[in-house]
Amino acid sequence: MDKTKNFFIKIDEFIFHKIDLLKNDSSFQKINEYLSGIEEDQQKIMAQALTFSLILLPFLFVALLWWGNHKTKKEYRNQKSDSGTDRCSERKPRYFKHGQFKLRFS
Repeated sequence: MDKTKNFFIKIDEFIFHKIDLLKNDSSFQKINEYLSGIEEDQQKIMAQALTFSLILLPFLFVALLWWGNHKTKKEYRNQKSDSGTDRCSERKPRYFKHGQFKLRFS
């Protein structure tokens, strides 16, 4: 347990160090000054837009991966069926008989 705790402490220290470097960056300070100069309602809208985008971006990323995977599978199936190496269509159906029941497996 002590090793796990030390591991997470190292991760926390790394993250906090990177946040401190970001806060000291001049471009971040310019953005922070701009945001502090606008009205409170506009600050709330900016915070909501940022939160919404941080929540939406991972979903868009996963959707993009899913779409690419689907498209690749579809192209692979088309190539496989065009080349004539698709054995699934040539396979005869199998039957399982038990008494009066007959089950078909494809």
